[in-house]
Amino acid sequence: MPYRLEYRTWLSEDGRRLLGEEEANLLRLIREKRSLSAAAEAAGLGAAEAAALLDRAEEGCGLSLVDRRKAALTADGDRLLCELDSRCKRMADQLKHLYRNPVFGVDGIVIQDGGVLLIERGNEPFAGMYALPGGFMDHGETSEEAVVREVEEETGLRAEVLDLVGAYTRPGRDPRGHICTLAYRLIVREGSLRAGDDAAKAAFFPLDSLPALAFDHAGILKDVRLRYRLQ
Repeated sequence: MPYRLEYRTWLSEDGRRLLGEEEANLLRLIREKRSLSAAAEAAGLGAAEAAALLDRAEEGCGLSLVDRRKAALTADGDRLLCELDSRCKRMADQLKHLYRNPVFGVDGIVIQDGGVLLIERGNEPFAGMYALPGGFMDHGETSEEAVVREVEEETGLRAEVLDLVGAYTRPGRDPRGHICTLAYRLIVREGSLRAGDDAAKAAFFPLDSLPALAFDHAGILKDVRLRYRLQ
């Protein structure tokens, strides 16, 4: 299934919010329909709600955005709306190409008493499916630091890296884009098992009785079993 990145944005100046998407949508409709009531109806708002939204927007930015007698945008309203639309288009173009270059993440493999640590994903992609704990590297951290952090955030267990299992870089392995992962084997040093961050559940599963896994994590665990001769 296709996935889409959702975001909210607004125009600001010196830390002061000038115009957000909800208000901008109403302004676009006013400009199109030349009627406050028709614009409110098209936006799914009552007349009083639309008026209150405009009042808050104008109070926030300190400008008159709509000439309500003429049901038309003022020069300031038109200027801010054009500026927001222009910046939103540029941002959308940037986000569309965000994962065109490969992006690196990490996955942690914690095996204990014949079981492997898995999390149930709370977010898309593959929400509700089990996966290895992991995520994206943060700017300024090593991959080893990233995998220790991700395992702790998602499972509550503080672990130590043992070794690198492998790099998994096949295009298409992640529906979000060309995302590569470094898979590490770790050993638990402290902490208590609990789900956290974007993990809905965290638990150990027997290696010979695994649930369906997200991404290519079944293949990663197959490599682990062969490499370390685990039954």
